[in-house]
Amino acid sequence: MGVTNLATDDYNRKITKLLGLFHTQDKNAQRFQVSVTPEALQLIRRFEDEIRWDVIQKMPAAAQPCLLKAHGQAVRFAWDIHAWNHDYPHLCPITKAEMQHGIDLICASFPHIQYAYDPCGLTAFSTAKMILESVKKITDRWEQDKILDDGIDSTTIQQRIGVKSKEVNNALQLLDKHNYLAVYDDATSNLKIALHPDFFAYA
Repeated sequence: MGVTNLATDDYNRKITKLLGLFHTQDKNAQRFQVSVTPEALQLIRRFEDEIRWDVIQKMPAAAQPCLLKAHGQAVRFAWDIHAWNHDYPHLCPITKAEMQHGIDLICASFPHIQYAYDPCGLTAFSTAKMILESVKKITDRWEQDKILDDGIDSTTIQQRIGVKSKEVNNALQLLDKHNYLAVYDDATSNLKIALHPDFFAYA
């Protein structure tokens, strides 16, 4: 508890000082510019190129606008770190090490960005939940055994929940990743689904 209080006190002191230095309602107040070292500038330019020619190629297309701004966010993170490290951060440049820390924070967010924009990721979550809830409503033991033995297809699921086939198929891929079921792609839009043997036991 004492350590937490000390950390909070340090944070409050630092933020209060930064607000005193840089925050004002006066539109005519002095403006400050913060420079970066040549090494830091070279590093962030390389990172921008890496995003454009490597990272974006491996990400969902919908993530591109977000990723094209990622190097700018890395600079802002570097500034945050720089401001914390120095009493008067506008008087010295952002270093290569601080820029690298900003880049590292952005890189740590890439898996989350991928999941958020992946058609079979976060955007499919609500439909995946609907599928699970719909199939779990099957309580007749004979019908449960038949589905476990014979499987079910995506068209049947689509009819059960009233959602378009593309959204259903994406949600099924998400459920496949989490081992609720197995998707068999037979090169048609009507995917074949095998439920986990214990699906109804844990429903």
